[in-house]
Amino acid sequence: MANLYKLEPYNGIKSRHRCPGCNKGREFTRYINDVTGEYLPFQYGKCNRIEKCNYHVWPTKSAMDIVTAPRRREKQKAKKYLDRSIYKRRLYRNMDINYFVDYLTIILGVENTHKICRDYLLGTGDLGTVLFPYFDDAFNLVTYKTMLYDLMNGKRNKKRFGYYDSNKQKHSIQLFGLHLIKKYPDLPIMIVESEKTAVIMSVLKPECLWLATGGAGMLTAKKLEAIKHRDVYLFPDQAQYKYWSKKMRECQLEYSFLNISISKECENWHEAGDLKDGGDIADYWTSKVKFNHEFQMILPIV
Repeated sequence: MANLYKLEPYNGIKSRHRCPGCNKGREFTRYINDVTGEYLPFQYGKCNRIEKCNYHVWPTKSAMDIVTAPRRREKQKAKKYLDRSIYKRRLYRNMDINYFVDYLTIILGVENTHKICRDYLLGTGDLGTVLFPYFDDAFNLVTYKTMLYDLMNGKRNKKRFGYYDSNKQKHSIQLFGLHLIKKYPDLPIMIVESEKTAVIMSVLKPECLWLATGGAGMLTAKKLEAIKHRDVYLFPDQAQYKYWSKKMRECQLEYSFLNISISKECENWHEAGDLKDGGDIADYWTSKVKFNHEFQMILPIV
């Protein structure tokens, strides 16, 4: 029995996980099957913080049965993607009627808006709509969302638009902006709810990479698969902190080595009267700064 399992040998931070006892990240060594190299269930392992935690659970016979049981092979369905060449013809161009891009130009300036369009590959639909593309980490075009925004105030029209260009389930779609993780490999990743928030914050806080879930209820562990080795920060909208905290814990159980944290700033700003009900981080910062078109700079509002 003793020869069937062992503690996982050290192989960098990816081989050290968050301890289920003290919740300390990168301190937990898991047991593996010595024959197959597969992990045992997560509770079996040892915390390296011997004096402060001393968590150590040895594998049981039932745990070994789980690990060594033969797995049923599942048929892999071929994934279908949209044609990038077709979408390329819908990328935003200067002569297009795109109310969202016009709004960005007003609040962020021409150059900043062009950078957003280049990075996030915004497109143009019918009747002044904007297209938010969803690529996977291999740059396959999974789908895109058609949205309509008011030119002057940037408010979303929820009655006519807000749909994905495929019949894929929403929760199977990856993060908006995921194709940028290879372009910006060293930036910490900030995850917000809406695509609009992500692109605006990419200009206001360019020292970070901003991605979006596409909706408050669309944060899942599966969507973090491609970024599980990066530093990840969650910025939920006001009133979504508790829900996203719950989802964050689910993500930590799925990826024990994930370095993830959550911001409570929107709740704090709301309590201080600086953010309206349901507001987000972009709402806060756009109320504090303004683009000066004469000096081509973003300046604080005095």
